[in-house]
Amino acid sequence: MKGKALKLLSLVLVVILALTCFFACKDDEPTPKPDDNGGNVTPTPTPEQKDYVEIADEATLLEVAGKIAANTDGYATKTFKLTADIVLTKDFAPITGFSGVFDGQFHTISGLNIDSDLAEVGLFSTLKNATVRNLTVVATGVANANPEANIGILAGSAENSVISCVTVDGTLTLGGSRA
Repeated sequence: MKGKALKLLSLVLVVILALTCFFACKDDEPTPKPDDNGGNVTPTPTPEQKDYVEIADEATLLEVAGKIAANTDGYATKTFKLTADIVLTKDFAPITGFSGVFDGQFHTISGLNIDSDLAEVGLFSTLKNATVRNLTVVATGVANANPEANIGILAGSAENSVISCVTVDGTLTLGGSRA
């Protein structure tokens, strides 16, 4: 009888843990902002007033990566949302200098293939004061010939950043190329 009680307790704890993870990853509703009369109003942006950039395909991701690196129009600090799964078909240069919000909206970026000589290598070379959430990244390979480099599938380094509900899978090669 004691064994059955322990199994039942274990099952209950697993269910509670699963539910906790689900609700922790679920998008929160925006926090209402007070209006001039003391009431709470959360403005709904119209399509013309979106405060984020949508990424739906490989071409857009590559374009956004270039704009973030150059910080075109403040892109390094903007909010980005994936609107579809993306399969990368070309070698990818890490997104450098990111300090915004990247919301995968539970989509996947797959086919990540990087062979870079940067000091920090991953989908993002560096994350600084950034947030990355709700994303799966599948890499065919991430490599750097320098044995002193920092490499990862999501990022080479992260400083003062929040990473939540992100999963990664793939191969890392440090100190050689993936020949």
